[in-house]
Amino acid sequence: MSTIKQLSDFDCALACTGMVLGKDPRDIFPIEYYEKVEEARGTTMDDALTMAGLESKVDFDTVYTGSLVSGNVRLLLNWRKAVLQVPSLNNRKAFHFVYWDGQELHDPSNKQVYHWIDQCSPQHVVIFRNGL
Repeated sequence: MSTIKQLSDFDCALACTGMVLGKDPRDIFPIEYYEKVEEARGTTMDDALTMAGLESKVDFDTVYTGSLVSGNVRLLLNWRKAVLQVPSLNNRKAFHFVYWDGQELHDPSNKQVYHWIDQCSPQHVVIFRNGL
């Protein structure tokens, strides 16, 4: 799987959704949604997934991880695909989304990126069901 990169500083959720679905996010989301995300300076992962046609508690579960020790992230994920909300490496006091394909971490940022899952201290994790 190749990493889909962000088109702007604020569309990491859209890029991660594209990686989850294996599609170019521009083929998933209308331009109006990109504009809304840009104007709001980001969106939640749940909102992006819902806009893409996925349903919470059917296709994915969102788990609050709080202060989960980074070494335990792999245990939580148990090789399942997930999107992790992590502290941004590029925007102070901001969050960022990265995609875990079950084996490798994919960071959509065009700037400083996370390279390994063990670097992550996620606040929330979206875990996918049903073979997504």
